[in-house]
Amino acid sequence: MTAPAVATSPGPARWLLDVARQLLLPLLGIFTALVVGAVIILLSGFSPWDAYSSLFIGAFGSLESINVTLATATPYIFTTLAVAFAFRAGLFNIGAEGQLRIGAISAAWMGVNVSSWSPFIAIPLTLVTGWLGGALWGAIPGALKAFSGAHEVITTIMLNYISGFITAFLVSPDGPLRGSRFNSTESLGENARIPQIFPNNPLHWGFVVAILTAIFIYWLLNRTPLGFEIRTVGANPSAARYAGIKVARITVITMAVSGLLAGMAGAMEVMGSPGLYYRYNANLGSGYGFDSIAIALLAKNNPIAAIPAALLYAALRSGATNMQFQTSNSSGGQLPGDLISIIQALVIIFVAADQVLRWLYRMRQSQGEAVVLSRGWGKAD
Repeated sequence: MTAPAVATSPGPARWLLDVARQLLLPLLGIFTALVVGAVIILLSGFSPWDAYSSLFIGAFGSLESINVTLATATPYIFTTLAVAFAFRAGLFNIGAEGQLRIGAISAAWMGVNVSSWSPFIAIPLTLVTGWLGGALWGAIPGALKAFSGAHEVITTIMLNYISGFITAFLVSPDGPLRGSRFNSTESLGENARIPQIFPNNPLHWGFVVAILTAIFIYWLLNRTPLGFEIRTVGANPSAARYAGIKVARITVITMAVSGLLAGMAGAMEVMGSPGLYYRYNANLGSGYGFDSIAIALLAKNNPIAAIPAALLYAALRSGATNMQFQTSNSSGGQLPGDLISIIQALVIIFVAADQVLRWLYRMRQSQGEAVVLSRGWGKAD
């Protein structure tokens, strides 16, 4: 009689092999992207060595440049977490930019009004107000998806425009939140600001909060009943509904938390960025939403991987200026700034190609479902 097989967990060697593979494949993709980018730079008449060395120096060549890179990565970590969190439930949050704006202006409003209070009260209250603003703006497309079947891609894009119009009016010359500067609020007082980690540097404690938030989101998704429900809905909504999971409830909660994470990015920027003079202005958040989609794909929607992915994207962005001005050809012409965008695109293509195809396939399926629901005026749950 044959003894029954006993399931055993993979040994340390297998675990190390899996970790090495997960690390090696992205690194190989980045290396390949840099090689292809070097060929493009060479064909454009510039030296790849000069370009990449200037890029590295601009991003990591000094303590100041490292601080700038980390500060640039801070909002990207939050918005990437927002996109990745929604994606784990099968939702496509294209509205992180609008949620960031609403969170930022909500935090700015509260921060200006509580600047005279104790920092132990003013800072948490300002942060929470920004988070709630983003959560509310994210919950709107979640509710529309859950109770009317409206596709979140369409509603979040529309809400991006609406948030832009609302915030632009609030800080316009006739708006109720206008400050002394054009199209901006008043500056937050000292008691409502997030302190810098190092004096006279843009890096603030929001970066540490971003790291801790990524760890918390990973734990929430993988170690809690709510996370299990979110992942189940993302994997198969019909099976989740059959198992008794309230899909509509999970949809609203997921989009609200996603909006909260984007709102955290806006609040941190207003409260911690000296470059913005601790105020909201109409240009804040431009491009963050769509950049975060690319970074989330680069991180394969893993909250922990969102940290190095955001750091890579921030390094490319913060080093781009130095790369452009320090690289010239034989005629004295400067390296076109668009080449850095090409390199960013190549990194995403080589690292996240399979994820992009899956994302497009699931979006096509989701759009088909949205068409069926709209024709029948059905509900998502």
